[in-house]
Amino acid sequence: MYKIVLSLVVIAVVVVFVFREWTSDRFVDNNSSQIVERPQSRPTTGPGADRINENIKSSAANAQEKQDEAFDYDLAGHVRKEISSNKIWPLVTDYSVTDEEIITKHQDRMGELVGYNQKLAANLSQCLELDYCGMTSFPNSAYFDPDNTPGHVLMARALALLKMAASKDASLLQAIEQEQFFSYLSSTNAEVRSNSLEILVKLQESSSSGNEIYERSLKSAKNFSGKSRTDFYAILNAPSQHDRMRREEYLLSIKKSMSGDDFYGSISLLENLDRIGLSEKELIEVTLPLCRIKTNDGDSEDGNWSTINNILTKRLGKKFNYCD
Repeated sequence: MYKIVLSLVVIAVVVVFVFREWTSDRFVDNNSSQIVERPQSRPTTGPGADRINENIKSSAANAQEKQDEAFDYDLAGHVRKEISSNKIWPLVTDYSVTDEEIITKHQDRMGELVGYNQKLAANLSQCLELDYCGMTSFPNSAYFDPDNTPGHVLMARALALLKMAASKDASLLQAIEQEQFFSYLSSTNAEVRSNSLEILVKLQESSSSGNEIYERSLKSAKNFSGKSRTDFYAILNAPSQHDRMRREEYLLSIKKSMSGDDFYGSISLLENLDRIGLSEKELIEVTLPLCRIKTNDGDSEDGNWSTINNILTKRLGKKFNYCD
């Protein structure tokens, strides 16, 4: 009797084991209540393993291909036809060629390049404002950065080419519409802003309304934060060096920026003082607003004052004690 019971137990265990193995690759379809094959999701071994593993690889490849196809983006389809069909379009969209090479190889077409890139920048500015030149169709794409879309990159290049062309031949500035570039100073793309500002600086150097252009450019400081604030004041530094009124406005703008909450921008500016060209007297004057964050124990709650104080002390070669 004992042997019979033991045999039945062994048989039951074997049946359970076989059933579990059989159902591991199957599941119940709730819609049909039928047991169906479960799709293979990982490499396996045993009979038919090669075929199964090949199917897994094929499925993964198809999934990647579908993902790549989903990002079927063509910037040319989002600018005006007269822009994308122009013979200069392939030239400016070929990033294997540097800006310098384009300018050097096409010096006999400078007027044409300036006119085209000015129109290109204007068109890109419009479509970027509309829908990022079509990129809103891919909001979850790893390619989508609202501040650095393909449209931003090309616009920055168009402006860089304009800036470079103007540096080669100042007379080309006569074809540039300055209002267009003032509007670009509010772009969310740092390179677009900086290139536009440099073009405006070129304009004020050769324009009878140079002081007005400089003043308007200086008022756009609010659009430059963080590291780009350093770029802003570095670009506007040289034009202020030989004009007392401009210099006063320039220093006042820096001082005002130090009164804001962009401490990262202030620290970045202080770390790059060589690009700004401040005298010791000017440096002390523009940084006094930062004293407000210093506490009685000699630092600020977030540690910003300690960082600022160390930079200033190193720069001045002596302890910065002008807050006392």
